[in-house]
Amino acid sequence: MDPEKTLSGKIPKKGYPSSFWEERGDRHHCGVDLYAPGNTEVVSIEDGIGAETGMMTSPEILPYWNPTYYVLVEGISGLFCKTQR
Repeated sequence: MDPEKTLSGKIPKKGYPSSFWEERGDRHHCGVDLYAPGNTEVVSIEDGIGAETGMMTSPEILPYWNPTYYVLVEGISGLFCKTQR
């Protein structure tokens, strides 16, 4: 993987959409959304296996949500969830 082509410079900062604890009116956003094109290579902090995939958000659930998907990875230290738009 070429580190120059990673999304490391695109982590949402405080006050930006998708940032941690962003004020959403009815709640605070308790995560950080990282978006990437489909089939983007992912770097993991440890080995693991894909345990589950599925729909995370959808306009069918709440009309203002975009469709996003998750992958749940099981590693030695526990479970890690990644979402995909």
